[in-house]
Amino acid sequence: MNDGKPTSELLSMPMGVNPQLSAAEIGVFYFGVHDDSDLSFLLYLKGSNNRYSSGATFGVRMYAGDTALSVNKYRQINTVKQRDGKEILQFSVLTEELAWLVAAQTAKIEIYDVETEKKFDTITFTPSGFLEFKRYAQTVLLIKSHFK
Repeated sequence: MNDGKPTSELLSMPMGVNPQLSAAEIGVFYFGVHDDSDLSFLLYLKGSNNRYSSGATFGVRMYAGDTALSVNKYRQINTVKQRDGKEILQFSVLTEELAWLVAAQTAKIEIYDVETEKKFDTITFTPSGFLEFKRYAQTVLLIKSHFK
């Protein structure tokens, strides 16, 4: 039973950013095998000048190495909040996408305006952060496979 609290979480950690941002962090939440979505990602963006709070529809494209996990569509950003001078973007990732990320040597996230297909930001995992993310993701995949 899900009481709205994550079963496990990867606390936010720094990520590499493009010049338009001054800082970015990522947090990952897993709500258990009974939840509808697989994983919830939170991007904490500093220096985005409130561009994601504009009311437009934004989405992300994730890459495992050089392979786009979805070529024809974006993962929709479900919510955008503001806190402590940062914009917080939330989106969900499927188990299959998580498995691709675990198998990759590098990963990045691109943020787009869905209607115009304009790319706004590119965020990359640092090498140490990616190793930590992969350990966490492997644990989630093991839990999910055990309860299937």
